Amino acid sequence: SELPICLCVLSRRPWFSLFMHMLDILQLNYDLGRFVPAFVTCAYDAPVPPAGIGTPLRIEPKVRGESYFGSFRLTPPTEDRPTGVHFEGLISSLGVPNTLRVLGALMTEQRVVFVGSRWGHVSGCAHAATVMLYPLEWQHILIPVLPKSKLSYACAPMPFVLGVQTRHLAALQKEPLEQLLFVDVDKGQLWGDAEVLEAAQLPSPHREHLQNTLVGVIKAAKGGRVDNGAVADALLG
Repeated sequence: SELPICLCVLSRRPWFSLFMHMLDILQLNYDLGRFVPAFVTCAYDAPVPPAGIGTPLRIEPKVRGESYFGSFRLTPPTEDRPTGVHFEGLISSLGVPNTLRVLGALMTEQRVVFVGSRWGHVSGCAHAATVMLYPLEWQHILIPVLPKSKLSYACAPMPFVLGVQTRHLAALQKEPLEQLLFVDVDKGQLWGDAEVLEAAQLPSPHREHLQNTLVGVIKAAKGGRVDNGAVADALLG
């Protein structure tokens, strides 16, 4: 049987919405023989506009110098803040107080393991949590989807953020673990070593200010989709 093919975008730019648009185009025009290599080559060679300008990228895939597929316009963000990040899944799963404790754990460079039954939800929460640090960046290990064969990575003696499926949790806990903060995105619970839980508490009055602001953002949504930009602004404030 054929092995599955994974298309992955690697970049130093946090343009997640633009890269997702790229992957959507590739999925809708999935042709490994012609379109995919032509599009990827053209996207790689496209000149990057200056920061803050927002000039659209024009991608016109060609085969042997001739255009067969038309052209595509992708608009980069006009600011350095990561785009296309959804905080709603993280906040709705954990609640505001626990979300801020996760932020505190990352600020103090702890070892954090996100646990859940659905890979997409686990990895999305891990990603959103690290983006909460903006304008700082998580400089350590980040593996939002950790396979069972690599559970020993959780024994690493340095800070990390890992995502693990609930069905692998029992196997993980058999490893010689030290000072981990577990974040269950299905149950909305945090648990772990007492030292880690204590270090994850943001100092007052900053904690109260952030909590009140985020609660206000959630209330403003009135049961609808949470404004990701408003969450990002609240965290910066």
